[in-house]
Amino acid sequence: MKAASALVALSLLSGCALAALGTVAGAAAAAPEERGVETWRKVDATTGRIIDIAGLEQLSRDFPDSASVRLRLATAYIREGDRPLALEQIHWLLDRGYAFSPAAQATLLAFFEDFDPSLEQRLVRPVSVLARSTPFATIPAGARLIEGIAKFGADDWAATSIVDRTLYIRQGQGGWMRKELPGAGSLAGIVVAPDGETVWTASGVYAQTPMPDTVFRGLIGWNPRTGSIQNIAAPADATPSDLVTTDDGTLYASDPLNGAIYSASPGDERMRTLVGAGTFRSPQGLVPVDGGRKLLVSDYRYGLATVNLRSGEIDLVATDLPVALDGIDGMWAHGNRIVAVQNGFSPQRLVLLSFDKHVRSVTAFDVLESGHPDWIEPIGGTVVGGIFYYNASGQWRRYGAGGTAKLDAPPLPTQLRSLPLPPAKD
Repeated sequence: MKAASALVALSLLSGCALAALGTVAGAAAAAPEERGVETWRKVDATTGRIIDIAGLEQLSRDFPDSASVRLRLATAYIREGDRPLALEQIHWLLDRGYAFSPAAQATLLAFFEDFDPSLEQRLVRPVSVLARSTPFATIPAGARLIEGIAKFGADDWAATSIVDRTLYIRQGQGGWMRKELPGAGSLAGIVVAPDGETVWTASGVYAQTPMPDTVFRGLIGWNPRTGSIQNIAAPADATPSDLVTTDDGTLYASDPLNGAIYSASPGDERMRTLVGAGTFRSPQGLVPVDGGRKLLVSDYRYGLATVNLRSGEIDLVATDLPVALDGIDGMWAHGNRIVAVQNGFSPQRLVLLSFDKHVRSVTAFDVLESGHPDWIEPIGGTVVGGIFYYNASGQWRRYGAGGTAKLDAPPLPTQLRSLPLPPAKD
């Protein structure tokens, strides 16, 4: 493998070292007011197994703002000993604030020795942390693998648990209590209906789900005032996860395991398939945009797309800014902008996205927080009253099959944090 023998695909090129970050706005990169339509390329698990250079080069053209694709392409060039082309990809990543782990830095410096004198200074950058949020609640470690959170009522909170297969509820300033939902599986996404009456949560099966054969797959609606429960079943073997509701109460859910997206009305008994498997690799956050005509989708590995809710057309959302648009987990509307948790980027960060008129292009990209020293992993959240409330303690790596805690990484309390946002723009 020449000088790249120590490089193992993405594991060494990626990392969690921190880099200096700031704000990237449309004016800085002359982003166009309106972008042409670019069709989304369908992806699935086989797309992730592309390793030949020609295939990866095409992938980088189809998904021009994906850091994970660039990492794969850089790895392929290094494997072949092509320093000029590998260097282009490394600088592309560094231009977008990507931070390489110390092991990856050492490997890259060895591979590019005496080839680019400027690379070491760019790779080994001073640590910069952007931390603006404050804690507002802590869920005890006994509540295992907390994912999403939602505020309901005057000052009540609900949190979903993947391993305990339950909701945890806090009323006012009281303690956290279990709220069992019959048949619930691993609970992930959670939203409150527009009328405030129903708390909806997504129930499914993951590797960490205990007793998966007993799980109801679908959406579970709980009315905190009456205690009533409503189930909306998902298609067979589906795992709805991230969840969003529109002003008329329509629900949309993404399935990160099979790549599908589902929809349902509050009175339905079964969910409908909006986008079938084989279009997205791992759809995560969902937000209605463009006056409710489209659904913005974050694909964890490849970037952003919109689904036209009338025609079904799926288009790429790209950018002319020097930013990466993949690695986005959850997304939430804040006026006509989007708050996003980009925990699949290095360093992990919270960002605020602005778009052109028809949501074809990202025109501004503001980093709200980055590499917070108190984070484990930022994941689920919600925007209420101009404040982003979020779970800063994602602990997926601490649990194995069936929800068994790993001996070398015991569960920790879950810290919930709040971050005031810039004024919303309509």
